[in-house]
Amino acid sequence: MKSVAKYQEVEVTTADPVEMIVKLYEGIVRFNNLAKKAIEEGNIGERNNFINRSIAIIGELAASLNTDEGGEVAVNLARLYEYSINALNTANIKNDTALIDSVTRVIEELKKGWEGILNGKDG
Repeated sequence: MKSVAKYQEVEVTTADPVEMIVKLYEGIVRFNNLAKKAIEEGNIGERNNFINRSIAIIGELAASLNTDEGGEVAVNLARLYEYSINALNTANIKNDTALIDSVTRVIEELKKGWEGILNGKDG
């Protein structure tokens, strides 16, 4: 397991910033799906854990926004991140998979946009 952790550390420290954002979005989607599964299985502890992990990632993304340089785009991202955090908190309280799905849809759309930027860099 040490080699996997080392690989992941190298992958993170050498990743392009846009690539890193895509990976973070993938993590949110993965944790949201695991939270939904935990709800379906009645596992409150796991639901809470996975939702909190998604919220932590979104919080870090929100904290990294630079509204001076990013302007309206950064402000809009901040609003989407705030919505996502609020929806996930409510989903956690209410055991609501529909709210998790709504956040996943938002994150997947954002991910597509960043992937478009990433693909544009490759070409």
